[in-house]
Amino acid sequence: MNGIKQGGMTAWLLQRITGGILTILLVIHFYLMHYTGEEGIAYAAVKARLVTPGLKIFYVLFLITGLYHGLNGLKSVLIDFDFWKDKQAALNFLFTVVGLIALAFGIHTVYSI
Repeated sequence: MNGIKQGGMTAWLLQRITGGILTILLVIHFYLMHYTGEEGIAYAAVKARLVTPGLKIFYVLFLITGLYHGLNGLKSVLIDFDFWKDKQAALNFLFTVVGLIALAFGIHTVYSI
């Protein structure tokens, strides 16, 4: 495994931390979507909830944590295959660019409602 032995201590630790944070955020998200109000996941209900600044911050945090966790996990899996080991810098660049683009779209979506 990539993890600690190849110098990825920070990435390894952040993967565990974001996993724990995502678990908590997912439970809150699930509760908000399914147990508050009759409309639940209807567009109008979601739009009404996202007027609250606190929920906008919540969803941006959810987005940042999910993107980091998912892209870092995928990068670690690809590096574990010997074929990708020498391309680690390219993978870092690629996943950083993809993550920043996805983050920009996500933040724009949350704050445009």
